[in-house]
Amino acid sequence: MSAKKVEQISKWGEQFRGEELVPLFIPKDVLNPKKMQWLSINGQEIWLAVGEPLTVPRSVAEQWTRALEARQAAQQMMSEIVEIGGAV
Repeated sequence: MSAKKVEQISKWGEQFRGEELVPLFIPKDVLNPKKMQWLSINGQEIWLAVGEPLTVPRSVAEQWTRALEARQAAQQMMSEIVEIGGAV
């Protein structure tokens, strides 16, 4: 079976034409109860639903994953700074 590709240019934009569609799930966050998450790729704004399964172009899923990993790393670093600062 061949992978589904982006054909709905009106939904995703020309830059994603022919790109493979992949599953993405953004879980709900009790500390940030947004229904949508914003992502920008090459100036194109993309809103992604939270708490429901999505099918998105591969580059959208990859960018979301990179953004999530960066946010988690920043939160970890801030947590460590607070721990170090509190011990002084």
